Amino acid sequence: MVSVEDPARRASGQARAPDAADQRPASSPLRTTWTVLAGALGAVGTIGSLIADDKGRVLLGFAAIAGLVAFGRQLVTARARRAAARESTIAALRAERTNQEQQNAALRAEIVALTDRDAANGHALRQARTAIERIVDRQFPLFKEEVEITVMIGEHGGDVVIERHRTTPEPYVVYRMLRPITATTGRSRPSFEELELTCAVEGNAGASVQVVSETAEGPLVLVLFEPGLRKTREWTLRYNAPRLWDPLRRDGMDRLCWAPSTRDGRERTIPITALAVHFVFPPGARSFAVRECHDFGDSVREPDEHRVTWRDPAPGVHWYEWELWWSRGD
Repeated sequence: MVSVEDPARRASGQARAPDAADQRPASSPLRTTWTVLAGALGAVGTIGSLIADDKGRVLLGFAAIAGLVAFGRQLVTARARRAAARESTIAALRAERTNQEQQNAALRAEIVALTDRDAANGHALRQARTAIERIVDRQFPLFKEEVEITVMIGEHGGDVVIERHRTTPEPYVVYRMLRPITATTGRSRPSFEELELTCAVEGNAGASVQVVSETAEGPLVLVLFEPGLRKTREWTLRYNAPRLWDPLRRDGMDRLCWAPSTRDGRERTIPITALAVHFVFPPGARSFAVRECHDFGDSVREPDEHRVTWRDPAPGVHWYEWELWWSRGD
């Protein structure tokens, strides 16, 4: 059946409204291939029916069979390619999963090794700390000493501490362990290298200084006498105390807490028989004062000097807490 377009519609220029077949969505390539093949076979059958002789019909039949075989091969090849791609993807995912599992196993082994190493290091650290405490304990029955500390407050920084020790061996002293006076809060706390600590011993004796540990309380140092002390000797430690008096310079008031026991790690007895602390203020200080908050010892302001001297003739195992005030002359 042949449809004929209306001449009037063509003359008026109106487009033909799409029918249901035009509104259907586009089909897949496979469905299109089947449609084309079915149409081709139908055309072949129509042409074959028009051919009168049997020879033509046989040839057309062979042509149709050849077309079906070719199409079948294409279909099988496409499925094989899709299957191969799917297997390749699965193999890649399996390999990635295996690799990830191996990495996870390696990480777990590393975590276990680090945990074991931390435990071993912790045990070694505890053993070292115990050994140090025993060494510290052994030094105190071996001497008595008088200590004089000079705390020099800088105008704009450059704080310095000088410790003078007069040590009497009972009977022999090879080493001393001390904790220098330093700032102990946050970023103000200096490292051992910043102290630039030196030690001088009177006479022909010498001394070397080594850092034992650095904690929140500050560095703990070992002073090794070469040779050891057999009689009363004076020796002096001099070191920088970076940022120690920054609050005093900023606010006009600050406190210094100190205890002989914490400096040497002991809590029961101390070998110090006399203790003096000199607080030296900078020349630019107009007024200044020092007070021990627990009424230990006595403070005296030196005449015509920017210095306050505090003394305790019988120091004990407790904290000393000095409160300082000053105002600038500008």
